[in-house]
Amino acid sequence: MATVLFVGQETHLRYVVVAMLRDMHRVIVAETREAAAQTIAEEPVDVVLCSVRFDDSPRRNLLDLAPRATSDRRVPIVALLERGYHASSLGGEADHVVHSPFSSKQLRAALQAQLAAS
Repeated sequence: MATVLFVGQETHLRYVVVAMLRDMHRVIVAETREAAAQTIAEEPVDVVLCSVRFDDSPRRNLLDLAPRATSDRRVPIVALLERGYHASSLGGEADHVVHSPFSSKQLRAALQAQLAAS
């Protein structure tokens, strides 16, 4: 069973993602970059699933939201991107992008692809 680290502050989205994945993956939730970095430092994470939101502030650097490096390997990032934004707005920082609204099938397929590639 792979370990997925979900990084995001939206309560509803966290609930939906955990419900979609918990039968196939171990899901750890982190609301902040600091919590995500601590989780990655303390235990093996196979893939990071990061909710990316664009508000009035400038584009947030995905690498700032979801640390990807562990001591011995690179952790792939799957970004959940709001409708209306293009993957190019992430500057190539995500390994895979899933646009909302998304189905459980789409999310699982994106994670499986990254797990198989890593």
